[in-house]
Amino acid sequence: MQSITLYIEETLKLKVNKEKTRITNPFDSTLLGFSFYQVKRKWKTRISNKSISRVKSKCNEITGRSNGMSEESRIEKLMSLINGWVNYFKIAEGVKEKMLALDAHVRARLRTCSWKQWKHGKTRLRNLRQLGIKGPEAYYYAYSGKGYTHMARQRLVNMALSNSYYQKKGYVGFYETYQRIIGRQTSLF
Repeated sequence: MQSITLYIEETLKLKVNKEKTRITNPFDSTLLGFSFYQVKRKWKTRISNKSISRVKSKCNEITGRSNGMSEESRIEKLMSLINGWVNYFKIAEGVKEKMLALDAHVRARLRTCSWKQWKHGKTRLRNLRQLGIKGPEAYYYAYSGKGYTHMARQRLVNMALSNSYYQKKGYVGFYETYQRIIGRQTSLF
């Protein structure tokens, strides 16, 4: 610790915060939202679990059922958050599964918000029919007394409020944003 601190302060002319600095196993440490793992004697970075929890919490705030935001402003705020977060963590390894899981979580919460905003059975029935759900099933779902979250996870509601529905509204998601950013970078070289 002393030799590393001396090198950083004397040679690199950087200040070391003695309260925050510690020597630890790389498997147990995180740095600026990244954690580390080793593959064939090479160290790689991944997004730390704490960073995933933090962004999920921010998404939960934006997609809260009771915050009174319109669907458009909610999606706008989400996309602002997602663009910044993905740009920061784009260098991490193995992000696909984590980003797909975050997308599924956020879309489920968006469906819950939409279901709550539709409020009454008549409005729900009209919206379900406009989105292509016909027949007695639309009626059954529209007038169901089950909770918002339960209904938002049902097959027909997922079909009506599909991923493409939210893409048309402007929600691209974590993984699609990541693909676009990485695609832009690789096309430059």
